[in-house]
Amino acid sequence: MFKRLICVLTFAFPPVFASGHLEHSELPILRANSKIMDVHDGDRLHKGDWSADPSIPLDEFVVPRSAEPRTVTFFTDVEAKSFVIAPGGVTDFIILLNGTDQCRTRISMRAMSARRSDGTPTGSVTIPITFRKGKPHIEGRINGSQSLNLLFDTGANTTAVYPSARDKGVTLAFDGSLANAGTGGSVTRQTSSDNRLDVGGLYWEHESVLSIEKQADDADGIVGYNVFEDKVVELDNDRMVIVIHDSLPEHAAAYTRVDMPFIASLTAVEGSLVNGSVRATGPMVIDTGGNGTLIVNRPFIEQNGLRAGLQLIGSSRSGGVGPAQIRNEVVRAPGLEIAGFTLPDVPVNVPVSDDAARVAAVATETPRGLLCMDVLSRFNMFFDYRRNQAYFKPNTRFVGPFKDRTSGPPVGMTLAVIAGVLGASFVAVKTIRGRRQRRAGLVMTSKPGPA
Repeated sequence: MFKRLICVLTFAFPPVFASGHLEHSELPILRANSKIMDVHDGDRLHKGDWSADPSIPLDEFVVPRSAEPRTVTFFTDVEAKSFVIAPGGVTDFIILLNGTDQCRTRISMRAMSARRSDGTPTGSVTIPITFRKGKPHIEGRINGSQSLNLLFDTGANTTAVYPSARDKGVTLAFDGSLANAGTGGSVTRQTSSDNRLDVGGLYWEHESVLSIEKQADDADGIVGYNVFEDKVVELDNDRMVIVIHDSLPEHAAAYTRVDMPFIASLTAVEGSLVNGSVRATGPMVIDTGGNGTLIVNRPFIEQNGLRAGLQLIGSSRSGGVGPAQIRNEVVRAPGLEIAGFTLPDVPVNVPVSDDAARVAAVATETPRGLLCMDVLSRFNMFFDYRRNQAYFKPNTRFVGPFKDRTSGPPVGMTLAVIAGVLGASFVAVKTIRGRRQRRAGLVMTSKPGPA
């Protein structure tokens, strides 16, 4: 499991941890003998995903944005304690580990819901999209910049900018850093915690922005799903629009609903690879930032003996915002089933064993995958981030062959590997919501931003 614990700088605090007595006796106390604990956030259970650490001056659990208060409950091996967090609010408490070690912990919901710019009417907001290299792009601004070309990336849980954004007037006040995981590996990058994002007549204040040091896409930046995590997002690939709803509209009844659970910080749906009577099923991360078909790990295709029945058709490389290129074998699956709909003859990228560990979304012994735009563009979809549900309906792109995006000699010979043929690029803050860590010689100069 890779968890969403942000590695961002903390406030500078005087020493607050002492063995044998409490220096912050005014704070609530949660007793624990084990460092590992569960956190219940609203209707989401992060089981075993929180680790108490007395070496961290302030450990922060970041609650998703919401217009309503949320209840967060920490469960230890000794007891449980609940806290009600209001939008924009924070609360601190102490996890008392083994009766001696104090772990100061903060629950925060600083990330605010979208507001409407002057002149934006009430109701749903429609945002035009364009496809660039098979991926959805929208227009927006950051900190009053010129108009930016931004990739709408459901495989990203943060807003990010590329160097080209600077040429269009984006200025950032850096005050932290974090571990940023992507298809190309994990890199520590600078962050700015207090920015304004404007998109389609909506705006968000006090947003965290990640700076990507090299131009890795045909865009000025990325808008992740996290700014819409209290909304319903409609992605209509027929009309080429994204529609932001406060609640699920009536016409969603014509779509097929499926659960949309989290794999750590990213949302996923169940998918199945089918070969005759053999079926392999597992969660697939929804990644509109990838322009290939899908990546699955080896356990996904090896379960139920599926691997032996798949045709090897070549090889590929996939990359993203990190420095690494991931080598893949490409096999052809007779069927890919999503939400009860079956797509035939789908090329499937399977990272080779030595490279698989670098793809966070598939680096596990549990079968899982990464679902990209060459599949997703064949549906019109709703993503209800409030209820963790997705809705699918085949569109006019549903019928038609897939591009193999491979290179190599005929099947049965040694495979040749080429660069740049997949281009999947999920962007995730590595590790559960908001783990803040110290870095020697650096001090936070403004409040931390959202996860």
